[in-house]
Amino acid sequence: MKKIIFLAIALLFVYASKAQNKFQPNLTAGLSTNLINRGSAPDYSVPLLNPRLAVSLSRHIGVGVGSFLSIQNVENFDRQTTHMTGGFVQWTPIIRKWIRTSAELGYYRGNTIRTTNFPTDGPQKESGQWWGNLRLAAEVKIYGPLYLETAFNFLRAEDFDFDNIPTLGLLVRFE
Repeated sequence: MKKIIFLAIALLFVYASKAQNKFQPNLTAGLSTNLINRGSAPDYSVPLLNPRLAVSLSRHIGVGVGSFLSIQNVENFDRQTTHMTGGFVQWTPIIRKWIRTSAELGYYRGNTIRTTNFPTDGPQKESGQWWGNLRLAAEVKIYGPLYLETAFNFLRAEDFDFDNIPTLGLLVRFE
């Protein structure tokens, strides 16, 4: 009899907590891209891909992993391909039926381009670099689980101060 009462009370607590907590864990997969043209260097562009995967820990907090994959094209120099991989914490303050906003703080490590002697040596690949990233994003629901995302990445790399990289992407949210 004690076991039945204990089980009934436990089920009652589980039911009450689920009724009050409207949190549904979800998984988000996304891919965003951009094309950076820097005015300071002639014919310098950085096509960038940013694949990401995130999981929610609560209604407004999530964690994830992602990469920055890029190809640096500079006139008169060899093409350079780089990657940075890391993790991030995401805060989503506005969650509505058709729109969401988020802020992320991330840390990425890998190889990237150093531009210390850019005019003479061009871009030089170097491994072991880090990027701190602050990302501000807005997502608009397109259809079903598909969202269109626009974001600004404020990066802090070892070679230069903060850089702003706008991105446009497509997300799939599994709820």
